Amino acid sequence: MPRWFDVNPEGPVTSDDFMRFDAIAGYPLPVLLREHLEAANGGYSEPNGYVVPHPDGRIDVHQVDCFLALHGNHWDGELPDAYRRRPLLDVLADLQDEFPDEAMVPFALDAFGGVLAVRMDDGDAGDVVLITPDGEDPHFVAASFTEFLENLH
Repeated sequence: MPRWFDVNPEGPVTSDDFMRFDAIAGYPLPVLLREHLEAANGGYSEPNGYVVPHPDGRIDVHQVDCFLALHGNHWDGELPDAYRRRPLLDVLADLQDEFPDEAMVPFALDAFGGVLAVRMDDGDAGDVVLITPDGEDPHFVAASFTEFLENLH
């Protein structure tokens, strides 16, 4: 399991933060992500490498840039480091605009500009996907959030 650094940069989450997520998303935050956010609301992990498998057998090696905080300062889009402080709810709004028919919970930013998210399946947490900035369909990364964390290298 990874070690965590710079956790709770925007302060710990509260029950009000979780209720706000549920109201905005329209579904509850998955239990494992809720537990993760209670322990580390944002921050960085070591190790932070993961693989993206492709159907043809190829794999791409990626890195997590940072894990998202549930709340925080809203991104102004101007400062390079401001993207790292972008709150999960802002990223969620972007995903809802980009993929209106898929329920997803973003949890981290990829070092190459992508977003890592847990896909929701009838209200339950499903697989972890990478949404790349090139507009492609989400790429499968892991069968669950737990598997994703266990496979960081």
